[in-house]
Amino acid sequence: MDSNGSLTVQVLDTRAYDQMRGPDGNVELTISGLAGGGIYDYSFTADPGSESTQRISGKDVRTVDLNGLRLAPLGGASTTGTDRATGATATNKACTATKLQEYSPRQVLVGTTYVQTSGVTADFQYSTGANSTVGVGVSLTGNAGTYSASGTSTLTSSSVIDFPTTGANTKKLHYTQFVFARFRENCGSILGTKMKVRAVRLAGGTYSPNASANLTGGKCVTYNGGKHTNQSSAAVTWSNGAKTAGIIGIDLSVRTGFSSAAKTVFDFKSVRRQFCGTADFPGGVPRTLYATT
Repeated sequence: MDSNGSLTVQVLDTRAYDQMRGPDGNVELTISGLAGGGIYDYSFTADPGSESTQRISGKDVRTVDLNGLRLAPLGGASTTGTDRATGATATNKACTATKLQEYSPRQVLVGTTYVQTSGVTADFQYSTGANSTVGVGVSLTGNAGTYSASGTSTLTSSSVIDFPTTGANTKKLHYTQFVFARFRENCGSILGTKMKVRAVRLAGGTYSPNASANLTGGKCVTYNGGKHTNQSSAAVTWSNGAKTAGIIGIDLSVRTGFSSAAKTVFDFKSVRRQFCGTADFPGGVPRTLYATT
């Protein structure tokens, strides 16, 4: 870490690193440190696309792109916003994690369909290969009410879930269930032991409650029949989309990226309907889509 807070992770033992990959090719990583009297911690998933291999001193070294890492203080430690490293090198030693228990499946928001007019239907599909990035809860003690959000974990679906079609004048939030587990993470005498709760696999199921309010003020185009399939833009992050409050006292964030494996299809059966994105036109990076009169 340099004086500007830029952090690079280099993996010297690439063989051992590759042995840690899950079925989807991802590796779960944690960055921990001390600053300003507090312990900082961040969990994230390294996928093959975030990695590169460099030749350093005659040896292949794996480098992981941390993509805007921000470390969060644990246990109520206060920060002034001025903490900066003056130069630090991590010790060549990994923390050890022990799974203590799995919880019953929890509802996780993976998509939305807003049809705010007649003559339009929408279908959300969560299929094999869809990625959901779910927040990680971390605590120094593991007691209920002491968890805070710190980092994320990315899971890849190996199932096909086609949610019920959303009809005219209907707004839906689409949930499926994930299994969460609690881990004890031991990082040695300096950083000590932490408890972490994170999603470990997809359980399945569908739950589509009504959304409360109409969306307005977006950037709109007119559809005179036809269909629109959204499968290439970045999805919105729901700050409390993973319903884990019943086990750790807080809900966690979730983001599902749109792709050919997680897509929303709007079918315009009537002419002259407005189709909008909350942040951009539907053909751009719209965040949340909605059909209206």
